[in-house]
Amino acid sequence: MNIDFKKLPKPAREFTCFLNLIIEETLTTFPINFALTYIRCHKKGCHGNISSKFDPDEDAIHWRCNVCPTGGIITNILEKP
Repeated sequence: MNIDFKKLPKPAREFTCFLNLIIEETLTTFPINFALTYIRCHKKGCHGNISSKFDPDEDAIHWRCNVCPTGGIITNILEKP
């Protein structure tokens, strides 16, 4: 399915870009323990930064804010043969 990124609502585009930053930062170093990044939390009013780690067993990136309870898991990161 091809989705025209420009036709997505602004909040969806912004959150997609936010998750892309997390993926790029995490896959640069593949930390197995939470590592603090330069990425600011996307929650309105929060001034925290995102920590992330890569879990090779789950093929997932876990991320969380160091100030508020915002966080999540991004799955199916690496291409499967």
